[in-house]
Amino acid sequence: MFSMKQWREVRVGIIDGFVNANTINPLNILLQKKFIESRSGTFDCELPSHADQVAGLILESAPAAKLVMCSIFGRQSFASVSTVVEALRWLADLNLDLINLSFGTNLYSKELEDVCVWLSSYGTLLICSSPARG
Repeated sequence: MFSMKQWREVRVGIIDGFVNANTINPLNILLQKKFIESRSGTFDCELPSHADQVAGLILESAPAAKLVMCSIFGRQSFASVSTVVEALRWLADLNLDLINLSFGTNLYSKELEDVCVWLSSYGTLLICSSPARG
């Protein structure tokens, strides 16, 4: 039987928008990096974002998880594939247990596929969203 002392903290990367430190306990946020800037230079953080909701759901299941946030979206939910690949490569150096990818695309990208296969080969679990189309 396992005891809780045998478990190490879970380290989770999240590729999404900006996380509001007022919504998520800052002790759970290991790192947060912006891969884009909004037009005004700031992010709208008054309301909980999709990233806040994703982080909150992860912390419901794993309250001691350490989150590494990659902000690739500003006010508009658009990011280039090259931005996603850049974020994944940055996360690769952090020895994460899993990475949540909160984006969708209808275009194939060999570069995106290659970085995902590469991360998976090192034991990182990739969790990908699917579109909610009813």
